[in-house]
Amino acid sequence: MSLRLLRVSSCEIRSPQGVDWSLVRYMISEIELGAELTDADDIRLLRTLCETWLSDNLFSESFTFTPSIAGPPARLTSVQQYVDYFNSLPDCDSPQAFGLTPGADTA
Repeated sequence: MSLRLLRVSSCEIRSPQGVDWSLVRYMISEIELGAELTDADDIRLLRTLCETWLSDNLFSESFTFTPSIAGPPARLTSVQQYVDYFNSLPDCDSPQAFGLTPGADTA
C-alpha cells in the first residue's frame, strides 16, 4: 500500500514539491498503520515519527533517520532504487530511532 501511496501522491519521486506530504503522513499514520494501533501512546509516537521523517527533508543530503541510519542517498532517481534502499535497512529498529539510548533494548 505505501508504494502505491507514493505513486499516487507524486508522479515524480525526485520532485519534493510534487509530494503531498500531509496526504502521505495522514495515509500512513491514520489509515495504513494507525488503524492497527489501539494504544494512545503508540498512535502519538507514529504520528510524531511521520511528522519528523515524512517531509521535504527526506530529500535533503543531511537527512538521517537516526544518528546511525542515514537517509536515502540523493543520487536515487527511481522508485525501484528507493524500494531497494528501504529494503536494505535493518529489520529491527535501534532504540535511537525512538529517542532512546543505544542500550535501551537490553533491558
